[in-house]
Amino acid sequence: MTAQEKPKPDSGAEVLTAHLRSGGRRCTPERYMVLEAAESFTQHFTVDDVVKVLEADKKHVAIATVYSTLEIMVEAGLLRRLQVGSSAAVYEQPRGCHAHSICSDCGRIKDLKLPPGFPSQFKVAAFSQDFAMLTVVGLCSACARKRKKKISQNISTKPSNQ
Repeated sequence: MTAQEKPKPDSGAEVLTAHLRSGGRRCTPERYMVLEAAESFTQHFTVDDVVKVLEADKKHVAIATVYSTLEIMVEAGLLRRLQVGSSAAVYEQPRGCHAHSICSDCGRIKDLKLPPGFPSQFKVAAFSQDFAMLTVVGLCSACARKRKKKISQNISTKPSNQ
């Protein structure tokens, strides 16, 4: 973003600019490139996904800058980070209360619909709730089929005791 370009009111660029300046950080063109790439996603995405978008647009941004900018965007409330176990962080646009199912084998994430009134069911005393997020971890249907097939192959190849 150049000095002449002003971000749209309440745009991601404006929020990022305010957050960077409040922390005494620099507003670099690379950070705004990462912001633009991240805002292009409508579903969950990873650092690698952002890098692919930047490369496709012929924009060079150091991987360390991508990581740090996504974390700055989380701090600023522009993104949410999902972390399951030791797998790579997955990011998403904040969009109210919702649930995720996450496959413990392949890491696939899918949004789930929540029943009406979900957040109010989990109010905690002396806790200011910004949003509620529920995560269900298990096997996706594809991984469950693979596991079932592997088990049945193992059973059929074992020699029978006579």
